[in-house]
Amino acid sequence: MKRKNKGFLIVYFIAFLTFFYVSIAPVLPPSPIKIPDAVSAKVMEYFPQGWGFFSKDPRESYFYVIDLESEELGAHWPNMTLKNWAGLKRFGRSQGIEMGRIFAQVGDQAMTECELTPVECLKNEENVIHVTNDSPSPTIKGDIGIVVQESVPWAWAKKVDKEDMPSKIVRLNVDVQSN
Repeated sequence: MKRKNKGFLIVYFIAFLTFFYVSIAPVLPPSPIKIPDAVSAKVMEYFPQGWGFFSKDPRESYFYVIDLESEELGAHWPNMTLKNWAGLKRFGRSQGIEMGRIFAQVGDQAMTECELTPVECLKNEENVIHVTNDSPSPTIKGDIGIVVQESVPWAWAKKVDKEDMPSKIVRLNVDVQSN
């Protein structure tokens, strides 16, 4: 290898390691090597997701939306499905933010325990909460249900139907804010 190429490779490798450390440093425990806040803020500006994307708790509850008219999923989640072209189509990502804003109007206190399947509980739910979707381009509207379920442990995935897991539900009638 030519001397010029070796030099470029070394500089590139050092730059990569520096960038990698600066991007991961905010989620690491305190260490003697401190990254200036301005540098950390600049990195977070370009990579806001950070490394949390790779370290989501697998035992975290599963949150999903059901369109009660069709009794099907009301959002295009998860993003890596074929419906979303294995993540290339970003439609579902905006729906997550949209659904978060809708759920913030209701809160956890409105959730009720469900012992049947989530769709049955939502169909039988008499308390329908009216909320407004203030998104500039709303995609979630009408009679929907929010379901929060404990995740099925990996070892039981083939033996337990997700529908049989205990859940909490809330039924919403989502109106669209007219601009």
